[in-house]
Amino acid sequence: AKVHFTFVPDRRMPLEGRDIYLTGELTQFQLNDNSKLHFNDTLGIYEKELFLKNGYYSYDYVAVDRLTDARPTFKYTEGN
Repeated sequence: AKVHFTFVPDRRMPLEGRDIYLTGELTQFQLNDNSKLHFNDTLGIYEKELFLKNGYYSYDYVAVDRLTDARPTFKYTEGN
């Protein structure tokens, strides 16, 4: 089934200089184009659609700084 994921940032503005990813078993904990959410300017949200088998999935949203390619952080995504 296709599953639509959304992440709503503060003030519905993109996180400057950062990318948002889904992480967990559903993405094999990989941070790549398949797990990267894209910002929808019209709705003010990050979105990603994945095709998943029926089941239970545990996942998180993480932010990665584009310039430093630093380790993923929950600092900007906790509480969502």
